[in-house]
Parts: sequence; C-alpha cells; structure tokens
Amino acid sequence: MTNTYNSNRTLIICLIIALILHLLVSLTLFIKFQAKNSDQTKPEELTRLKELLDPKKEVSSLKPSPFAAPVVFYDEDDEEAPQEPTKEVKPQIEAKVKSKVETNIQKTVKNIEKKSQEIQKKIKEKIKKSDPKSEKLVIETMPNLETVEISEPEIKAEEINIEEFVPQIETKPLSAAEKLIESRRKTSVEAASQLAKITQGFVNYMKEEGNNQFLERQGNGKFDPHEAKLISYYNKIISFFHKAARMNNSTFNDIVSRFVNMNPSVRRIEVGLKLIIKKDGRLEDVIVVYRSGYDDYDRHIIRTFENAAPFPPVPDHISKDELAFPIAIYTPLERPIFSLNIG
Repeated sequence: MTNTYNSNRTLIICLIIALILHLLVSLTLFIKFQAKNSDQTKPEELTRLKELLDPKKEVSSLKPSPFAAPVVFYDEDDEEAPQEPTKEVKPQIEAKVKSKVETNIQKTVKNIEKKSQEIQKKIKEKIKKSDPKSEKLVIETMPNLETVEISEPEIKAEEINIEEFVPQIETKPLSAAEKLIESRRKTSVEAASQLAKITQGFVNYMKEEGNNQFLERQGNGKFDPHEAKLISYYNKIISFFHKAARMNNSTFNDIVSRFVNMNPSVRRIEVGLKLIIKKDGRLEDVIVVYRSGYDDYDRHIIRTFENAAPFPPVPDHISKDELAFPIAIYTPLERPIFSLNIG
C-alpha cells in the first residue's frame, strides 16, 4: 500500500511540475510577442492609447491646437455678429470692383503710351544727332498701319454655269390651242399699236351695251357734220354684222363652248380685224390684225362679216376709193349665254 501511495504522489508532483513549466514557457512566449509589438508601435501611439485608456486624463484630440483660429459663436440677436452682404450691397461692391479694374486698365494704357512716346523721342534725338536731314525720310519710311478693305472676287457672267444652279424642268410639248394662245399673247402688244395706226383719227373709242351701239368721240368738242356721217355709217356696219350673227347663233355657241372646255381658265376671247370696204359698200377684204388663239372663232367672225355684206355706200365726203374700218370683236366667257360684243 505504501508503494502505490508513493508512486501516485510522485506522479501528481510530476504533473504539477509539468504544468508549472508549461505556464512558464507560455509566459515567456507571450512576453516576447508583446516586446516585438511594442518595438513596432510608435511611442506617440502608445502614449495616445494610454491617454485614451486613462479616465482621469482628458483626450488631447478634443483640445484645440495652439495654432488654430479661435472659433467664436454668436447669438442670432447679437449686433456684433458679422453679417453677410445683402442683395442691395452686392451691386455696390461689384461696381467698386469694376471701377477699380477700369482705372487699372486706363493706367496701364497711359503708361504704355508714355513709354512709346519716350521711345519715339529717343529715336528722333539720335537721328538728329547723326543726320538732321534724314529725319523726314525715316518718318516717311515708317510703316503706317492702314485698314485695307478686302474686296470680294469679281465673278464674271461667262464663268457661271446656270445649269448647275437651276434644276432642269422637263417641258411638255404645247397643244395646238395652247400654241395659238401663246402666239396671240406675243402679238397682242404689236397689234394694239397697229390698230391705233389703222384708225387714222376717225374713231377713237367704240363700245357696246346690249343692242345699243354708240361711239364716244374724243376731240375739241366742235360739231363736224362729216364726222357725224362717218359715225352713223359705222353704226350701220355694226347693225348689219349683228343681223348676220343672229342667223348662225347656234354654231357660234358651239364654237365658244368648245373653246371654254379646252381653256376653262380663260375669261375672254377677242379678235382684231380691219374691214376694207369699197366706195359702193362691197367688202373687199377682211384682214386679221391679231388672232384670238382659236381659229374656229376667228373664221366664224370673218364669215359673219362676209355674210353681212354688202354694206351701204360709203359717205360722199370720203374721197378715197375704199374705207379701212378697224374693229375688235370679243366674247366674255363668264356669262351663261355667250354674245358678240364690239370693243
């Protein structure tokens, strides 16, 4: 029993010694580890950590630095508190700044002008000392800065190709009726002057309203019996024409309606004629002064005058063998019933 007791006691003692040795080894390792960490950490950080851990001491970060500007807090009602510039004060400040800038610019410009004048004076003095006669030559040869107007290059009419700018439009060929209307337009101006020459001062104006034809005479207002006879003779020719036109009224309406269907935009058709009447009243010839643009209409009017002849004899006071009687026949195309008018 004593032997087993002794053996157990020795085992316990050995275990206790082993534990103590283990603790010592672990302590030594811990101390070495702490020593290494302490070497790596900066002394400032260690002191700061100590201050933070120490409750008696105040934290240094909360203290203001001696170099920092003092912070002053004001109440809202404090009059000594600095105030921001209002909207009324801002334009005054801007105006002051602008005036200062302008004065600075003016000063710099004046300084530059003074320096340039001084340089010119020095140059002139040196020239006078060397050769006073050459002063004028030097001043004349100085480069003068002049404004030069840059004129645009002149474009010649021959160099411009109009086909490049104007798009080519395919023109359709004109119909027969359109060609006649175009030819009538071209000859209307010439025909008017020719018609004025044909009248030779006998008739200046003719007009018709309904069935009553009248001629307005332009002159000095004195009564001329020969002219009155001539006017009455013209009225007889017109009345003969209207009688013949009434005989072929249906064919006339057909001709005009066909023209209106082909040319709905045209408002009037007109033909100018010159009647050559012999002394005995026979119709010698009908000359077309200007065409209406529609041959059927022109032929119908000429045929109507031929059917209206012979006319009464020409008055005796006309010494010529034949009388040239200019007349214009027109038809308004806006009316529902077409009529022949003298104009």
